[in-house]
Amino acid sequence: MANEGVGSDIAGGNSIYKAIVTDVITDPRQGSNQTVEGASIENENQLAGCPVNTCIVNFYGSSANETVVAYPFFPPHIAVPVKPGEAVWVISPALEKPKSEDCYWVCRISTGGQSNDLNFSHPYRGVTGGEGGPRSGADAQRLSEQTKQQPKQEGEESNSLPTFMNSSGAGPILSGEEGSNPFATLYEAGSANALIIKEPTPLFYKRPGDLALQGSNNTLIWFGLDRGHTMNPDKPEITPATNSATTAPEDFSGTIDIVAGRCRYLPTDPKTNDAAGSQPERTAFRTVENEFARIERDTSKPDQGLAGDLDFAVDASRVYVSMKTNGDKNFALNNEFDRMPAGIITGSIQPVTGSAYIVAKSDEIRLIARKQLENEYFVKSTNPEINGSIKIIKEGKKDEDLAAVILQPDGTIQISGSRIFLGRHPDDGGLEESEAGPEDAIHVQPYVRYQQLEDLLNALLDNIDAFCNTLNTHVTPGYGNPSPQILDAAGTLKSDVASRREEIVTLKSTRIFGE
Repeated sequence: MANEGVGSDIAGGNSIYKAIVTDVITDPRQGSNQTVEGASIENENQLAGCPVNTCIVNFYGSSANETVVAYPFFPPHIAVPVKPGEAVWVISPALEKPKSEDCYWVCRISTGGQSNDLNFSHPYRGVTGGEGGPRSGADAQRLSEQTKQQPKQEGEESNSLPTFMNSSGAGPILSGEEGSNPFATLYEAGSANALIIKEPTPLFYKRPGDLALQGSNNTLIWFGLDRGHTMNPDKPEITPATNSATTAPEDFSGTIDIVAGRCRYLPTDPKTNDAAGSQPERTAFRTVENEFARIERDTSKPDQGLAGDLDFAVDASRVYVSMKTNGDKNFALNNEFDRMPAGIITGSIQPVTGSAYIVAKSDEIRLIARKQLENEYFVKSTNPEINGSIKIIKEGKKDEDLAAVILQPDGTIQISGSRIFLGRHPDDGGLEESEAGPEDAIHVQPYVRYQQLEDLLNALLDNIDAFCNTLNTHVTPGYGNPSPQILDAAGTLKSDVASRREEIVTLKSTRIFGE
């Protein structure tokens, strides 16, 4: 790597260089697809165990054209987008003594796969060679000293458990009392701090154009293209077992995913001195007990293919915002797995494909409109009175396809729609009583309008009352002769009842139906 100092064509200083990205390592487990013809990678050994978002870069300028592996400057908490063909700055710090008056902390150092953990990363651990092994021959001796190798049992592979070494190969990294390990003190002190939670956290594999922001405790916001694994209760495993980061995305499917709690159900038995640990299911990952008996993500070998991926079925909490996706299918909101109510109205729950979606999913969901009294929380600086509302609107014409659920500040709830259905379909355990209603309504009944029912019943009672009054005032004719008054009253009542029958149809609602 050339370093021409301040006057270099490669960069403006002796530590920062210009390069063109020739490949982005989306999934280190699958290696590089470096495409510059005839180019050889100077430090190809650094591909073993490299972190996600590592790049193959080709320096350019009058005095350098090497192709090298460049780890990301930022740790995986901030994974910025970069694509082949783009120009990037590459920092290669000069070996100088830092100046106390000119020191800047940027971020945690990105390390190889053996120690690249989102929750807590100790840089001095690793194993010699193989996947996730050391980055150079000079590192081999140093890293081989930093992992406890358990005795190999006959017919078994050796167990390697995470340790916290205080050695760089050239001597201790931190000074301390003889026989002590300052890193052990730091780790245990951090574990005792109630503000720091050390727990196994999944790694996220991103596409080259994605922007990913991750916390230390399994929280993620990523900006990319539609992806993830759909729900299939009939097959607990996900098939094929490939990470969705490596699947070809749809055009114009830009997506923002806010998710907490990926890989929700981890193996119950981690790898220990005495056991190899169980294999993870779905998108979970292997775990290991470190030398302080705390559980962390097992980085001794690459993750299984699905580890850390997006699982629409079981991830704990998610808000999924997409320009184009199959939201009903992804979240099992169709009848593919018989998880939704049977069709009450023909076509009402047919899945929508290739559309813009906003989907929220969690164990418990609350929508809260604030009710706040004046000066309720800030007596001195004051706060205003707030009495909010909730409006869920499906746009449309108000006399046709507009639909809304509205919760007003006074507590009123209004449900407005061209048709409103309450209850269950017979296929879902509802009562199969009638096929009344519009032509496309099946086995449901319209609800009754009270005012029309009241008017009809009052009119009917008036008719009966009038008939009774006639009976009370009529004069009985001679024996064996009919009573003209009774016959006339009966005829009137019969005609009135026939009229009332015709009014019965006015009782049924044309909008609200149920079992």
